[in-house]
Amino acid sequence: MVVEKSTIIDRIEILRDGTVQNRIGLLRLSEDKEIGCAWHRTVVGPNTNVRAQMDEVNRHLFAMSELPVTDDDVRHLEAIVGVART
Repeated sequence: MVVEKSTIIDRIEILRDGTVQNRIGLLRLSEDKEIGCAWHRTVVGPNTNVRAQMDEVNRHLFAMSELPVTDDDVRHLEAIVGVART
């Protein structure tokens, strides 16, 4: 059985103070079916640079031998945070 890794932003929650909580799924897949998942969380504060925060998260994931959050997912998060901050 070949096991592949995938990292996704699974949940984005916007709190009333402008904080954005993110749940990141560290997936294990076999034949395109999920066989396991661990969670990693991060918080983007109201004045936090999203890209800088996610760069730090990706460094941490790398140290854990996990795949990074994709640029597409980071751009999606930046767009949501942008709306939450307006």
